[in-house]
Amino acid sequence: MEIVTKYLGIHKEESTVALHYLNSDELAREYIFVNEKDAEDFYNTCKNLDEFMDQVPEEKREIYHNELLANLFKEKEYELNIYNALPEEDSNEELHKEI
Repeated sequence: MEIVTKYLGIHKEESTVALHYLNSDELAREYIFVNEKDAEDFYNTCKNLDEFMDQVPEEKREIYHNELLANLFKEKEYELNIYNALPEEDSNEELHKEI
């Protein structure tokens, strides 16, 4: 994973790009594109948005970043998977159920 900014890490592999917002409850947002060119464009756009994001209050950067990406790539075909960490109480509950 490449740490691009104070709030974002990115990993690209073939036609998949994973975004890791460092101050988020989400573990990752995984974008799976139909081709590698769209994934490369998305990856580069994510990195290049950092200059614009300097103008956005720090606590709103993740939200703005997501909104800008959604608008810039609304014409592209991709699948979005969002991975969340289980809250600690839920993960303990699951552990007790399995025992």
